[in-house]
Amino acid sequence: MPCDRVALSPHLLANIFPFHIAFNRNTEIVQIGKVLEQKYPKISVGSQIAEHFQVTRPNIPMEFDAIAKRQKSLFLIQYQHNSMQLKGQMVYDERSECMLFLGSPWVTDLVQLKHLSIDLNDFAIHDPIVDYLFLLQAQNTALADTKQLAEKLTIQRAEISKALEKEKELNELKSRFITTTSHEFRTPLTKILGMTEILEHYSHKWSEDKKRVYFFGIKNNIKYLTQMLDEILLLDLAEAEALELNPSFIDIGEICQDLVKELQTVKGNQHKLKFSNQSIRLQGLLDEKLLRQVLKNLLLNAIKYSSPGSIVNLKLIGHQQEAVFQIEDQGMGILPEDIEFIFEPFHRGKNVENIPGTGLGLTIVKKILCLFGGNSTVKSEVGVGTTFTVSIPLG
Repeated sequence: MPCDRVALSPHLLANIFPFHIAFNRNTEIVQIGKVLEQKYPKISVGSQIAEHFQVTRPNIPMEFDAIAKRQKSLFLIQYQHNSMQLKGQMVYDERSECMLFLGSPWVTDLVQLKHLSIDLNDFAIHDPIVDYLFLLQAQNTALADTKQLAEKLTIQRAEISKALEKEKELNELKSRFITTTSHEFRTPLTKILGMTEILEHYSHKWSEDKKRVYFFGIKNNIKYLTQMLDEILLLDLAEAEALELNPSFIDIGEICQDLVKELQTVKGNQHKLKFSNQSIRLQGLLDEKLLRQVLKNLLLNAIKYSSPGSIVNLKLIGHQQEAVFQIEDQGMGILPEDIEFIFEPFHRGKNVENIPGTGLGLTIVKKILCLFGGNSTVKSEVGVGTTFTVSIPLG
């Protein structure tokens, strides 16, 4: 339903945004700033905004849907009856379903102001709030996403605890789950909260580059939380025996090559990933998504537990109706007393307790291999490295 006025206080808009324009989905003007109303009477409520202004930046038409898709852009709109350009931000007001242009004339000297019949008294005292509003909008989005993700994590954690009640080692698994997940979830959530609070209080003093550093940090921590949630969801399906195979005829060497390229280009990865294909165009009937999950978990572990700059090797060997994969690193190795427990849920080796992780990666590998009818072996030497060998029959 088109709006007849915006939900924001007219007094607030009049004083902070004297050049604002509000229009509905039919692009009819429903409210204008006091300066525009006084000095440009042609711009009237009820008229079409396109009769008076055209968008010069970004290069889009003066249409509601086109503008809504580019809200995060800096807007320049040109008044069609003289040379006045307004610079600002388009903001959608959900309560009234109106689009608000919040900005001011884009001028470089006082001569231009005189030509436009505008003087300095017409400007808001705190005009930079237009730029700050965009930052605040991004912060609110990040906070809302974080809250929603935290709620999903809380629900999922309760569901997993219920599933673990069926296991013989319930108490031990529950203890490990609570200890691991609460720590692994709390750390990124604390970082997100800290960064958003800092942005809230100090962003108006910072350059755009510095703000982007903090937004990048928030984004990375949300990605990390999402990855952990995906692991828990996948394990939950496996434990409930609800994980299903969707096999298709695939080129296994090509998948390995693509995965190595993908991980090599991940930002921050300083390792050298090498792929060696010792088979001749090995193909078979496998679930590509689950195969990638197995190899990705093993490769990410190899990267995580080895020094930057070291080499991680992935070898593919074809034996008749079987695909054999070897993932070899030059990392810290696994302690002998931990070897027999590495595939158990939430188990972390004593020599890796200070490295972030849930202890679910290898458990997921084992569950998927059981579904494939495959198996794995591991050889490791502390201070030298680890080699996982995975064998999967080809359908």
